[in-house]
Amino acid sequence: MSQGFIYVLINQAMPGIVKIGRTVRSTNERANEISTTGVPHDFIVVYEQQFLDCIEAERKIHEYFAEYRVNKNREFFQVSPKEVIEHIRYIDGKIDNDSSSFSGDHHLYLYLAKIDTRKYRIGLFKTSSKKYLTEEDTNLLEQQLEIAYESPHVWGVIQSSRLCFYLDDQKAKIEKIITNEIQNFFASNTYWELSKTDDDQTIIVKNHRFDDYPPSSLYSSIEKILISYIELHALDNLYLRKKLAKRKLNI
Repeated sequence: MSQGFIYVLINQAMPGIVKIGRTVRSTNERANEISTTGVPHDFIVVYEQQFLDCIEAERKIHEYFAEYRVNKNREFFQVSPKEVIEHIRYIDGKIDNDSSSFSGDHHLYLYLAKIDTRKYRIGLFKTSSKKYLTEEDTNLLEQQLEIAYESPHVWGVIQSSRLCFYLDDQKAKIEKIITNEIQNFFASNTYWELSKTDDDQTIIVKNHRFDDYPPSSLYSSIEKILISYIELHALDNLYLRKKLAKRKLNI
């Protein structure tokens, strides 16, 4: 039995194809390792999941998608990332993150993205970047949004800001704050509406006169509320968070 990660990679030079593999190291390290001079673009990690036995998990996944395998001696499959991710979630033996999991080298960002002409999303993104989203971060986030919205092209990330160090249980709480604030906003606003087909953080501009004006004011309002919450609970205090995470306590 070998504990490790199953990863799903995509590459701009290989449209419609994903790489499904395993590693006992960091998935980003593995992606960088195979992004050699032999390929025109770098591989991007769109999903990772830790398993108690990554060898067995990989075998099951490869077997399930066998008919879509491009070459029996390679780990490339002509299938959408979304299909692979959905299947991986049904595989037994996953190691789920709990409230004690902590990574001091990861940070949580708030972002505002434009999905298409009148659709926007305010959400969270995890990255190792400390001060701002890099071009690589932005590309990865846009790739993830394209998969989530089944869109061939997302218009891009408009705004982003670092919130705090990453901790699993706090991400869920912050997501809830974002959702609540968006719902409160729409209760008194007639120009925008929540998407009925996507999620509670997807915003649709109903009035064409507002197409060129992204919901920056709503983003700024949510950002201020989250910063206050983070300061109140000392979520950006690295020493305190490590101590609490080690004791398996919620902040």
